[in-house]
Amino acid sequence: MIKSMLCCFACCNRDLCRIIHCVITIVFEIIVLPDLERLAGWLRIMLIFILSGIGGNIVSAFFTPYQAEVGPSGSLFGLIAALVMEVVDKWAILRDPLWDLGKLLLFIIILFIVGFLPFVDNYAHVGGFVFGLLSSAVLLPYIVMEKKTRMIVIAVAAPAFVILFTLFFLLFYLVEDFDCSGCKYFSCIPFTDTFCQNLDTKLLPRNSDLQGL
Repeated sequence: MIKSMLCCFACCNRDLCRIIHCVITIVFEIIVLPDLERLAGWLRIMLIFILSGIGGNIVSAFFTPYQAEVGPSGSLFGLIAALVMEVVDKWAILRDPLWDLGKLLLFIIILFIVGFLPFVDNYAHVGGFVFGLLSSAVLLPYIVMEKKTRMIVIAVAAPAFVILFTLFFLLFYLVEDFDCSGCKYFSCIPFTDTFCQNLDTKLLPRNSDLQGL
C-alpha cells in the first residue's frame, strides 16, 4: 500500500510539491516575517532574504546545475538563520532560550526532510542557511551583545560571506561539467523507480555548443 501511495505521488509530484512549498512559504511569511521586520526593520530583512536566496541558489546551481526546483528555499532558510541569530543575541534575556532554539531546530529538520521531495532543493536550504547566518551576523541590530563582541562577529562574518560567495561563483563558472552521481540524492531520495524522474531540465552542458563548432 505504501509503495502504491508513493507511485501515485510520483505521478503528480510536480504540482503537489509546488503546492506544499507554496503553503509553507505563505504560512512562514504570514506568521514569522512580520515579527522579524518589527525586530530588525524591513530593509535588513529584505537584504538577508535576497542575499541568502542568491547564495543558496548558487550553491544549488553548482551541485545540481540541471535540476529544477520550486520555491524560495534559500531565502526561507536565510530568514530562519536570522531567527537563530536573534535567539543567540537575546539568550540572556529570554525566558527559555533552549526551548526557543529547539523549536527552530525542529522546524529546520522538518523543512530539511521536505527537501528530499522532488523539486525541493536541500542544497538551496543549506546554502541559504549558511549565507543567511553570515549576513544576519553583519546586518541585524544587536541589543544584548557587547560592542566588542559584535565587532568581532562582524569582522569574521563579512569576509566569510564574501569568500564563500566568491568561491561558489568561481566554481560554478570554472569547473566544467561537474559530475557527482550521489549529489542528487541529497535533494531527492528515489523511494520508487519513478519518484525522482523528470527533475532535470535537459539542458546541454555549458561548453557543448562550442565543441560542436
